[in-house]
Amino acid sequence: MAPVQKDGKWGFINREVKIMIDLQFDAASIFSEGIALVLKENKWGYINRAGNILIEPQFDDARDFSEGVALVRKDDKWGCIDKEGKMMIESQFDYAYSFSEGWR
Repeated sequence: MAPVQKDGKWGFINREVKIMIDLQFDAASIFSEGIALVLKENKWGYINRAGNILIEPQFDDARDFSEGVALVRKDDKWGCIDKEGKMMIESQFDYAYSFSEGWR
């Protein structure tokens, strides 16, 4: 699926250009590791391919999942969550880059 915008709202379409997830978000990213980053009411969260909220929009900024983790910013500090939304690294850094080639 791919993100698509119409009349200021974002949703997702399939290859046949059929809307698969309703146009309801203020912004959206591509799916990464089966999860997409979405913006709703000025907060970032994550959905699955069925359009269900996996991690409630609660972050001031966020990045796509990479290697099972995602960077999130809350209260002007960056930290890291897993796919269930559990903080793996508490928000404490001024800036951070996404993990690659292993993070453990």
